[in-house]
Amino acid sequence: MNIKWLLIFATLLLAACGQESHKGNPTDSTGLADTSALAKADSVAGKLVQHAANDTVPKDTAAASANEKQFDSFFEKFQQAVRRNDEAALKSMLQFPFQTAPQWTSEDYQDKAVDKVGARVDSSEFHQYYNAIFSDDVKRLLPRMKSEEVTELENVASNDYYATMQRLTDKGSPMYEAYSQFAQQRDPQKELFFGFVFGKVNGTYKAVSFYSRWPAKTADDK
Repeated sequence: MNIKWLLIFATLLLAACGQESHKGNPTDSTGLADTSALAKADSVAGKLVQHAANDTVPKDTAAASANEKQFDSFFEKFQQAVRRNDEAALKSMLQFPFQTAPQWTSEDYQDKAVDKVGARVDSSEFHQYYNAIFSDDVKRLLPRMKSEEVTELENVASNDYYATMQRLTDKGSPMYEAYSQFAQQRDPQKELFFGFVFGKVNGTYKAVSFYSRWPAKTADDK
């Protein structure tokens, strides 16, 4: 039953019970009019209206809100760790092996071979590639990112890069991306960029990948 018909039913119920309670002006032992029927009708109507209102709220709204709050809390801590240059804290916030290949579905790489496996960084290698992932540009810009620079990723099944990252995360949980495009400090005419993708892994948000113009790790690294 939709909210329109529930409201009509509740109104009719209130009217009917109101008329019944005033017939002959019945009184109780105190001489006061008996309004219990009307009160009960009012209670029932109120519950019907509340039920109708609840039915109009998508069932996944509460879950979506909880996910967003959980990610916002995580991302704030992630920004703080980048600002402090806290390698240990950041290591705990990454999902290993950590993907650092370029975003292979972007226009710049669609026709190029990308070593997706060779660019993954293991936990034991993190210190070696820490400064390649958390570069000076990342340390300078990521802590200042605003909410509009972080987006929830949707409908990623057709994009192999994001779909690959999604397979690392909890089923049905949203992923987020922090992306920054900026002018190269040494040559303002050239633009650079970086991005981090985040997802929930075993109930906890983690950074699952990093990308920039170049991979942080290549198969040729020793």
